[in-house]
Amino acid sequence: MSGCPFAVLIWVLPWPLLRNCAYVLKDNRTTFILCNNPTSRVVSKWYFFLCVPQFVIAPLVALAEGDTIAGLFFGARITATLAAKEINKKYPYQRAAGLSHLATFGPLMAWLISKGIWGEAKPDSFRGGFLWLQMRVTAVCLLIDARDILFQIAGYPYPCYIREAVIAKKIKVNDPRAKKPVTLWSRIVGP
Repeated sequence: MSGCPFAVLIWVLPWPLLRNCAYVLKDNRTTFILCNNPTSRVVSKWYFFLCVPQFVIAPLVALAEGDTIAGLFFGARITATLAAKEINKKYPYQRAAGLSHLATFGPLMAWLISKGIWGEAKPDSFRGGFLWLQMRVTAVCLLIDARDILFQIAGYPYPCYIREAVIAKKIKVNDPRAKKPVTLWSRIVGP
């Protein structure tokens, strides 16, 4: 798809919106650094691999190629980041933040699949490779987020890297569920 009508909006987006996104990214990065455990390092790398292309490459592809889909990835990333900020205020350090991805990227992915774009995107150009990779990375992320929401509902709101940090007294959380021991099984499968 080309002729992105939203590409122009990249230049007129209110800077406070982008500043809030930067705050969220910095805050999450600080949490990963504070935790400083094997699980947080893996999550930090995944977070970088997911967010940076959608914040940096997506708007460039949207502008350079006039690509609507890349613009939609950029818009979904901004919306998800701001939604995660609000969720984190109410449920700090919990898995509930996964709702931000499910509510923004979920509909985008459903639309991409319904339009046949999933099978259409090929890594034969920069744009094609970017979209091909982003659709697959986002699909994996949505599966992980759905799993996290199920754990949240089941009463296991804290991911392993947060529990490890609470046990090591690197982060203070006054919830006994945050002190549940972390095993190799919980790191791989959960909760």
